[in-house]
Amino acid sequence: MFFATAGRGTESFLASEIKDKLKAKISFRDGKVFFNKEGINPKELRTILSLKVAERVFVSIADYDNSAFIYGRRKFLDKIMTQLSGKGMYAEADALVKKTNDIICSQREHFDWESKTLQEKNLAKDKTERSEPEEKRARLEVLDCGSQHKDEPKASAESNRVLSEATYNDHLTFRMSIKCSGRLKKRLDIKRLSHDIGWRIEQASGWKIELRKPNIEVCVHINDEHVTVGVPLTRQPLSQRHYIQDSGLRAPVAWIMCYLADIQSGDIVMDPMCGKATVLLEGFSNWQDAFYLGSDISQCQTNSAVQNIAWSGLRIRGDICVADGLNMPYRNCSADVILCDAPFNQNHVISSTPTMFYKSFLQQIHRVLKPEGRCVLLVSEELISEILTQVLNSMSAGEKINDTGQIHPEVSADSVVTQQMASCDCDDSSNTLEKGAVNFEKGSLQRIHKYRLMSSTQGEESHKGASVAQWLASPLRDLQGAFYYGFEPYHRRLSPTEGPKA
Repeated sequence: MFFATAGRGTESFLASEIKDKLKAKISFRDGKVFFNKEGINPKELRTILSLKVAERVFVSIADYDNSAFIYGRRKFLDKIMTQLSGKGMYAEADALVKKTNDIICSQREHFDWESKTLQEKNLAKDKTERSEPEEKRARLEVLDCGSQHKDEPKASAESNRVLSEATYNDHLTFRMSIKCSGRLKKRLDIKRLSHDIGWRIEQASGWKIELRKPNIEVCVHINDEHVTVGVPLTRQPLSQRHYIQDSGLRAPVAWIMCYLADIQSGDIVMDPMCGKATVLLEGFSNWQDAFYLGSDISQCQTNSAVQNIAWSGLRIRGDICVADGLNMPYRNCSADVILCDAPFNQNHVISSTPTMFYKSFLQQIHRVLKPEGRCVLLVSEELISEILTQVLNSMSAGEKINDTGQIHPEVSADSVVTQQMASCDCDDSSNTLEKGAVNFEKGSLQRIHKYRLMSSTQGEESHKGASVAQWLASPLRDLQGAFYYGFEPYHRRLSPTEGPKA
C-alpha cells in the first residue's frame, strides 16, 4: 500500500493521474491519495517516481480511524503501539526503499553523463563563437537555451538520494517526524511520543535510530479523524523538478494547468505573463510536440525565464520575449492554447483595479486565441465570479474583431467551462485549485484581417534568424505549419519598451 500527498484541492487530479498511469485502486482524503499495487516491478516504481501532481510518495506502514481514541491518552497510545508492532510492513518498506535507491542512482549516473557531454559540446561551441569576428557576434544578441547549461545539476541528484552506497548492505537508519493536530495536540508530549514510537519501530523493523544523518524518515500524521504512518520513497519532494532551477509557481499546479488545457501535437502555446517560465517548462517537459511562446512586461522576469530554460537543459521549441500582456503584439487568432498565472494584487501589484485589468486581459486573450482555442487562467478565489461574469458578457458566436483589433462586446456566451478543484469524488470533473482556475473554450470568430498563407519552406527562408515572436506579431503572415520546421530556441534581449516588432 502506498499513499501520496498533494496540495489541498489537487487530490482528484493526483487520483486521476495514478489511476491512468498505474491502473491501481485508489481512495483519497484530506491531501492524501491512497493506492494499492501488489508485486510492484521497477517499471511501475519508476512510474510512481514520475508522478507530476504528487508532493511526496510514501510506503504505508499504518492507517486507521482515530476518532474512537482521541478522548483517552492511554487508549491512543495502546492503539498506535499495537499498529506499529507488525514486522511484515517494515520488510516491504525496506525492499521498496532499496529498489528506489537503485533507480535513483542509475538515473543520477545517466544524468551526470548527459551533463558532462552537454558541457563538452558547449565548451567547443564557445571556442568557435570566440573565433568569429566581433561584428558578426554583435549583430544580434542571442542566447541559446542550451548553451547556458553550465551548472551541473548535482544538488538535485544528490538531495534526492535515499541511501548512500556505503550503507546499502547495512541496516537502514531512521528518525521520527511527527505532525499532530486537533484535540490530541494538547494532550500529547510529542518529544516523548517520538522517542516511544521510535523505540517500538526499532524493535519491530531491525532499523537503527540515527538523528543526524538518517537514511530515511518515518512520518506520522495524527489528527482527530485518522492516524497515518509512512516512509517516504525520496528525501526531496517529487514536486521539486530537477529541470527547474528557480520555480515561481509550484510545479504540480503548473502541470495541472497544462493538463486542463489539453495540449495537442502542433499546438502553439502562449503564456503572456510567463514570469520565470515555470508553466512553459512544465508544459514542454510533458508535451514536447507543441511550440511554446512566453512573454512578460518585465525584463528581469524574462531574464529569469531564460536562465531557467538554459539551466533545464531542455531543447525547447519556443521563444521568450518582452511584451505587455494587456497589449499583446501577436496577430489575431494565432494561439491554440493560452496559459497564465495572472497577478491578483498580492505578490505582484496591478496598476488598475482587478475589474479593469481582467477586462483588458480577457479581451486580448479572446483576440489572440484561435477559434476553438483553449485558455486556462490561475486566479484567486475572490476573483473567479467576477472573471466568469466578464467571460460570459464578452464571448459570443457572432462576436467580431474590428479593423483596429478590438472586440465588439456582445451578450451571451458560446461555450464556458469552469474547472473547480475541491475535495470531492474522483469521478467529479468540476474541481478547482487552491487559488482557483478558470478554463474556457473560445467560440467561433469571424476574421476581419486577411492573412497571406505561406508554406513552411517559405516561412523558414524568409525568417531565418528572426524570432518567432516577431513572426507571430506580423499581421501578414500565417504560422500554420511553419513552426513545425523548428526555429532554434533562443531569446533576443529587448528593452522593456521595445517589444517584438512586426
